[in-house]
Amino acid sequence: PNVTEDPALLPQALHRLDVVSDEGGTITGIAAGDIGIASQRTCAGRETKEEEIDLSAGIILQKKVGDVTGPGEILCTLYGNDHARLVDAAPLAKKAFRFGDGPAPEIPLIHSVIR
Repeated sequence: PNVTEDPALLPQALHRLDVVSDEGGTITGIAAGDIGIASQRTCAGRETKEEEIDLSAGIILQKKVGDVTGPGEILCTLYGNDHARLVDAAPLAKKAFRFGDGPAPEIPLIHSVIR
């Protein structure tokens, strides 16, 4: 429970890989499914129940929907203990980011009310 006060107590990954943008514009969307699969490839999740989860692995999004970015800017950072797996996950993480011109479309916080 102490990790809630001190995240440095969590296991630390040996490797990190920044995923950088090839293009510029406004981030209009991030495909959660692609980010989830990329995260699984870093060993933060498992494909089968027999696989181990690496508690130091995962992805930190550096940009969010609505941010304006340029080529070469960091979109997200991958963490893990197997560098080859990070390299494998990077293209999928990069593909998750959608770009457009102008402001991102507003996404409602409440889609509908069920009574």
